[in-house]
Amino acid sequence: FHAAPAIPDPLWSRGLGDVYKRQVLTSPHEHVVENCVRDLSIHGELFDMIGLSRTPYNKINIHLGGAYGDKESAMDRFCKNFELLPESVRSRLTVENDDKESMYSTKELYHGIYSRISVPIVFDYHHHRFCDGGLSEQEALELAISTWPKDITPATHYSESRSVEKEDDSIRPQAHSDYVYDKINTYGNDIDIMIEAKRKELAVARSVSYTHLRAHETREDRVLRVLGVKKKGGGGGGGGGGGG
Repeated sequence: FHAAPAIPDPLWSRGLGDVYKRQVLTSPHEHVVENCVRDLSIHGELFDMIGLSRTPYNKINIHLGGAYGDKESAMDRFCKNFELLPESVRSRLTVENDDKESMYSTKELYHGIYSRISVPIVFDYHHHRFCDGGLSEQEALELAISTWPKDITPATHYSESRSVEKEDDSIRPQAHSDYVYDKINTYGNDIDIMIEAKRKELAVARSVSYTHLRAHETREDRVLRVLGVKKKGGGGGGGGGGGG
């Protein structure tokens, strides 16, 4: 066995949680871009230290960043500033579609980023509902899939609305639910799916457990089942007396 290289304290203390923080390669401000490059470089170095291959399979996934009132110019800056990143980051970088109409759809990422610098797109199902770029879910998913190397299974994100789950319109519709209730439609494509839900592993376990069961149940049935609530009037017995 070979001893793993020591990881410097400042690097180790950051962990892997900063990947989403300063994703602003689109910024018109040089110092902001420099900070972004430095943060992403730390992740690339750490991935190298723990022996992860330099491919999008070990992705460093970010959102594009601000549009600054001009998406085309912002995407131009992203592509230019991409060249400032070390190979440890460029070889792993992926971009994700946004959940606001004013930001970047899968279609915009494809034409403005992938077609120029070949950065794969992580398709987010939930975000697509708020920023679809004029594409159907299947069209956007398959456009994102087409950006991935043929020997790597494309990565996707899936979540559902917390406001729908809680039946509370005061909650932002983009917020994630505790569990996922709907069947995830891959449209026959081979993809990896990351479930983003507040209950994390519990949500994944429940989703996987029921993927191949009750294929014909309604969404209402599925919600009640996941919440552990018995449906009123369901088969079994007549009347209510006692029983609890």
